[in-house]
Amino acid sequence: MQKEPGLRRASATSGGGLLRMGSAYYGPAIDGRRVEVCPLPVLRDEWIRLHERAGAQNVFLGWEYASTWWDHFKRGREGRVFIARDVSGPPIAIVPLYVEERAHRFGRSRVLANLGQGGGPGPALFDALVLPGREEEVGRAIVLMLENDSSWDYAQLSDIDPEGALARIARAVATASPFELRSEPGREYRSIELDEPFEALVERRGKEFRKEIKQTRRKIERDLRVRIRKAGEELSVASALGLTASLEAARADGKRMPRILAGRHAVSFHEQLAERLERRGELDLSILFSQGSPIAALYGTRRRETYFVHGCVSSPRAERWSPGRYLTSALVERLCGDGVSRILFSEDSPDWSESWADGTRSTVTLQILRPEWRSRSSWVRASLSAPSRSLLRLMIGRDTFEEMLRTWLSARTGESLRAREE
Repeated sequence: MQKEPGLRRASATSGGGLLRMGSAYYGPAIDGRRVEVCPLPVLRDEWIRLHERAGAQNVFLGWEYASTWWDHFKRGREGRVFIARDVSGPPIAIVPLYVEERAHRFGRSRVLANLGQGGGPGPALFDALVLPGREEEVGRAIVLMLENDSSWDYAQLSDIDPEGALARIARAVATASPFELRSEPGREYRSIELDEPFEALVERRGKEFRKEIKQTRRKIERDLRVRIRKAGEELSVASALGLTASLEAARADGKRMPRILAGRHAVSFHEQLAERLERRGELDLSILFSQGSPIAALYGTRRRETYFVHGCVSSPRAERWSPGRYLTSALVERLCGDGVSRILFSEDSPDWSESWADGTRSTVTLQILRPEWRSRSSWVRASLSAPSRSLLRLMIGRDTFEEMLRTWLSARTGESLRAREE
């Protein structure tokens, strides 16, 4: 990032010891590292280079997702993108956050949140972009910036990887400062580990599963003469997304069902994101045709060894042939020999994706509270307005709540495994 002349001491609202240049803030060099807070649009080249250097597996950490999300959902939000670098060197970490004012039943709170939350499709297992092994020093380095930024009451980092870089940074921040760190369970994503050939993968799921896969393929190929066409090859990205949106609308047809492409704003976001990912070879949008008409679509993205299924939808008129199952089976078979080690399904994926899944990836939501009374008061008022899970956790305490949740998850997992065996 090119620096402009005119570096000056920040205003009082930015705290002492910070320097301001234009819209960027700079902390003092500590232990050979400097932290900056910069506007997201100026970071494109450094972001892309760090994404490659860090070997990130998550497509949601890429510049394409971050910049597209900010373009569409930045309204009313103030960016807080932290960049840590060795003094005068390239970035070693980018932590993309923002501040927004959120209304609730008991007033309003200023919340520091992670990019991707609060509009559009939230990223799966959100994380910071950090060179491996440098998370703790990054956390210690950004403490001063957080302490001197009085614009937020508390931080809420939603649905992040519990073992990822952002979680380790948050723990380091809490250790090196008077901030309090709280944690609660987040979403779960079904997953498939592709650690064996496709035939062995199917065989391990039992005789009935193998029989169902073969019957579905044989029936749909015989009766409907299907053909898979991919966006960016035989279809334009815009055309493929349009067909997917039409299938979703036909599927919902007045029912309250989750839709990825519901509304003009969502379609605009996905069109821009898909075009950018397609240029990087990270988009995988397949449409299943029968005699010239689309009957199913599978929307996925791939980054290195990790594949994420955003959604799979099929036409109601072709439901008895299970075209969604057919597309998923074809996807798993293709990826088994293509260097992918893991498939993650969004939480809106069809129920039958559970028959493929052999595990789950869990997330956590972390809250960081300031030592001031105002921060805790704001967080408590917001929590009392939250859904029952957060309120119950607040009332009975973290340890009791998490023990109760572990017991429930263990029982549910056992029931699921027994049902699969049967």
